[in-house]
Amino acid sequence: MLPGRKLFSMKRKYSFSKDVDKTFYLRDDVVAIARDLIGTWLFTRTQEGLTGGMIIETEAYAGVQDRASHAYGGRRTKRTEVMYQEGGIAYVYDVKGKFKENCNAEMVDLDNCGLDDKNELFTMIQKHYELTGSTVARFVLDDLNNQLQHFIKVFPKDYKRVLQQQMAVGVKAS
Repeated sequence: MLPGRKLFSMKRKYSFSKDVDKTFYLRDDVVAIARDLIGTWLFTRTQEGLTGGMIIETEAYAGVQDRASHAYGGRRTKRTEVMYQEGGIAYVYDVKGKFKENCNAEMVDLDNCGLDDKNELFTMIQKHYELTGSTVARFVLDDLNNQLQHFIKVFPKDYKRVLQQQMAVGVKAS
């Protein structure tokens, strides 16, 4: 689930709301996914209030078999490599130490966070605190040096491999 994200559809007689689940986007029919998103309202609730808007346009590319896709025919370049990947890095605040035993690590590495992650974590948690006023975020910010040990870096294996290859040839990751 994407926290704080809700989809609201007004296309049916009765509107509905649901948390956005990854499986919604992983269906085989990308045109159906794009079509289902048209007319959908996407909202995010923050401390400052509710923001949102209606999705009025989408694009869908069916991967390697779609002539309009940059990945057509299985083309893999630096530009298209991301199309073959799962999402990016996630950081989990695991105070109870239970995440690793409850996570399917088949496609991800579960790395300890170090000093190289500290600045990125601080920036993300600071933004979260500013938007939500979270007391947990404030606590973590005030004690980040000690709390860093409770963070797990969830790193998709394919994504990590691509970043390592790029670093080996001197390409700066963005």
